[in-house]
Amino acid sequence: MKKLLRIKVFLLIFLFAVFLSESMATGVGFNISGGRGEAEWNATNWSHSGSDKDFDFDTDIKKKGAGFVLDTAVSSDRVFNYRLNLGWERNEYKIDDVYKYIIHPDIYGKFETSGWFMSHDFGFRIFNNSKVRIWMGPQVRLSSTKGELKSNKNYEIDFISFGVGPVLGLNIHITSSMSILFKAGMLFERNWGELENRSNHDDWKIDSEGEYSFASAGLLFRFGESY
Repeated sequence: MKKLLRIKVFLLIFLFAVFLSESMATGVGFNISGGRGEAEWNATNWSHSGSDKDFDFDTDIKKKGAGFVLDTAVSSDRVFNYRLNLGWERNEYKIDDVYKYIIHPDIYGKFETSGWFMSHDFGFRIFNNSKVRIWMGPQVRLSSTKGELKSNKNYEIDFISFGVGPVLGLNIHITSSMSILFKAGMLFERNWGELENRSNHDDWKIDSEGEYSFASAGLLFRFGESY
């Protein structure tokens, strides 16, 4: 039920973004991305057994992903551009070594997760000419991921994320209909979800705050836009 609701939310947001930009959409393509950062987590026990207590821990973050890109102003002299990025990501959340065997006897090492993400860039032109367009603006990002603790696969983690932060983009026009895309930024992210021990059905409500820097590169095909 929870998974179906997430899919519906993502589809509604995706359709809204496509319809919003349909009249001025000028480019579609793909990209790959990666990022690193850190987060502070809180786990609150809400299982019926109550056999395990609440705990906190810190993690280092590694992200990598790939997906579809739609941009409304790739090479034109428009002031504003909207960019949609929808794709799949794999993440690692490595628990800080200082917490090893201390926060919880079974929880150490790293969580490995995967799932869907969606980002929305609202860019404003800094510079453009026949060869390049440079833009900057805020990004809003949503994702839904789940995975396991590598050191003990009985522990499953499942959460949604919301992030916001500044991004800087560079579009390099290599032909009359094709551009290479580069983007970098920093996102401040909140996560909410659940951690479960499948062996005894202990459950924790989890939430975290963190930040990470990222970069992406891609290729985009322009329609209706020349240099």
